Amino acid sequence: MPTPDLEAIAEAVRTAWADTPPPEVIAPHLCDECQDITEALQGRPPDTVLEAVPGAVWDLPLLSDEAKRYYLPGWLLPSLEDPRSDATGALLFALDSDHRWEPEGGYTEAQRTTIARYLEAMIDHVDEYESHELQRALERWAGWPTPEA
Repeated sequence: MPTPDLEAIAEAVRTAWADTPPPEVIAPHLCDECQDITEALQGRPPDTVLEAVPGAVWDLPLLSDEAKRYYLPGWLLPSLEDPRSDATGALLFALDSDHRWEPEGGYTEAQRTTIARYLEAMIDHVDEYESHELQRALERWAGWPTPEA
C-alpha cells in the first residue's frame, strides 16, 4: 500500500492523464518485438498495461512519442504502488533518456508537474544504481540541477 504522498501523486496521475488521446502509432519500428507490443497494447486502457501485459515493463523505449505520453500511467501507477518494483527501474531508465519524449502537442503542465512530483517522491526509494538516472531525470523533467552542475 503506497504512503499518503504516493497516493496523492497517483491521484494526480489519474487526473492529469484523464483526457490524453490514444496514439495512432504505438510502436513505430517495424520488427516483431514492436509488432507484439502494438498488438498487446492496442485498445488497452493506459493504467492496466503492466497488470495485463507483465512482460511489457521494459518495453517503454519501444513506444512512439504519443504512445509514451498515453501509456505513461501504466508505469507510473505500479511504481507508486511499489517503488521497489521493476516498473520504477524501467521508468527511471526511460525518463532519463531523450528517446521519443516529444509527442505532438507536448505534455500538459499538469502532466509535467506530476512527473516531477513522482521523481521527487522516488528520491527516498531508489538504490545507488538508480540514483544517477533519477538525478538526470529530475534535471530534465523538473529543472533540478544535478550535483555535477
